[in-house]
Amino acid sequence: MNPDYLESAKEHVSKRIGLSPINTDPFDHCVVDDVFPQDILKALDDYWPSDDVLESLGKTGRATSDAYKERQVMLFEERFLEKLDPQQLEFWKGMANIAMSRKAIMACIQKFHSVIQPRLNELGRDAEIRPYLSVVSDRTGYSIGPHTDTQVRLFSMLFYLSKDSKYLSSGTSFYTPKDPNKERFHRAHYPFSDFNLHSSVDYRPNRLLVFPRSDNSFHGVETVSLGGCDRRLLIVNVQMPSSKKD
Repeated sequence: MNPDYLESAKEHVSKRIGLSPINTDPFDHCVVDDVFPQDILKALDDYWPSDDVLESLGKTGRATSDAYKERQVMLFEERFLEKLDPQQLEFWKGMANIAMSRKAIMACIQKFHSVIQPRLNELGRDAEIRPYLSVVSDRTGYSIGPHTDTQVRLFSMLFYLSKDSKYLSSGTSFYTPKDPNKERFHRAHYPFSDFNLHSSVDYRPNRLLVFPRSDNSFHGVETVSLGGCDRRLLIVNVQMPSSKKD
């Protein structure tokens, strides 16, 4: 991707984030449609990594080895990137530049200023936040129970990519605890039976879901039982530097 195109795409993404309204029910979140220029959406199909590049999430060390086998990922680490051909590598470096651009990150911080800024203030002026990008393909049977994410997480950006309408009801779900007074831990993923399903975001191609992490940001994915499932996402998790809260 040439520099002019990269800047144009970054501007498009940040503008779309800025124009999209906040929903506060059951916690702060924002749904952004048409988040990428249309030619990028096509290129994502053309350059999508093959299965010999992807690994199950447990194999990467980001989860226990037997967990989430249905989630196949490409992380932005050398052992993944070296498997890409030169054109793929150039494309994905460009995509990382767009999805994790300062413009996009700042648009999200400004969008959720009231939630995120107090946490940033705790870090001091010299602290640097850290975005991480994962390329994700969820397969048949994937699910993840209600959780709020670790306390070092500032916010998450989930880009929905698969074009097939069969994935419409397989978006991210929001939950409320059946017993709001029960103590829960930020690192845990809980059984669906302990929570009420509040609502779900429709999975539509070129849609972005953004939400800041909080003590009530319980979210997950109901079991995806579709045959031949290839539920594609780009996920950007933006984290605080390691701290006593980790």
